[in-house]
Amino acid sequence: MFFKPMLLETAPHPFNSTRCYFEMKYDGIRLEYSNIQGFNLYTRNGNLVTSQFPELAQYPLPGVVLDGEAIVEDCQGKDDFEGIIKRLRLKKKDKIEAAIMALPVTYYVFDVLYNKGEDLRQKPLTNRKAILREVLKASNNTHIRIVDWIDTQGEELFRKAQDHSMEGIIAKEKSSQYLSRRSNKWLKIINWLDLEGVIYGYRKEDHALLCKDDKGLEIGVIHQGMTPDQRRAFLNIAKDIKVDEDKKAVFIEPLLRCKLKGRGFTSSGMVRSPVFMDFIL
Repeated sequence: MFFKPMLLETAPHPFNSTRCYFEMKYDGIRLEYSNIQGFNLYTRNGNLVTSQFPELAQYPLPGVVLDGEAIVEDCQGKDDFEGIIKRLRLKKKDKIEAAIMALPVTYYVFDVLYNKGEDLRQKPLTNRKAILREVLKASNNTHIRIVDWIDTQGEELFRKAQDHSMEGIIAKEKSSQYLSRRSNKWLKIINWLDLEGVIYGYRKEDHALLCKDDKGLEIGVIHQGMTPDQRRAFLNIAKDIKVDEDKKAVFIEPLLRCKLKGRGFTSSGMVRSPVFMDFIL
């Protein structure tokens, strides 16, 4: 049994609200845990990935459908997005078994959609949270944990997310039903990292900016955030400072700088999900 997930809208800034619960946002992959007439794990798109995460099948909870985020932690205890993607892509049994030790997965559960023959999606979040606590009390699987939440104090939780380099927080209306679509009843507030970059070229296919840091190290390709006017202005300037090109890119003198934001860095030093903010004049 698979339910389409409830998806998040975005809020620009953290806020406080007596109408909301606030949770940390984990940097992993959305998984639905279903144990109705057989145990299965599904991605947010409904793809079956049960075999990739055998540690989550230990001591299966009967008759439930849960929603949560599967993560891998690095040696410092921080979410390792690349690690969970590696786990997701493994298909061979021997490699999966080796990865259980090298890249163990923890499943952080934040909602219960079905329990003891009852579809809970029409119940308010407050009720579902209470049921979830009771459901997980019966779990003997150390790889499955509940997502903690706080009442009202979203700004305080966001500061903690910043202090611990978390991806951000999520605000959920206490009265919200579980809607299998995107809804502003659930909001994500991203802990963006503000950066500066030196533009040394652009891709021909989409005019995405090629950026380095001040040390000359590659930090990413930026294809989000530029307005049409900004893109036209950049291309006009780039024509005059072009130094080279190949089949895929045009290279320019490194005279232009920009502000960007990202969701941290990959292990290779690239900015994750970079977004253009403005040129530095």
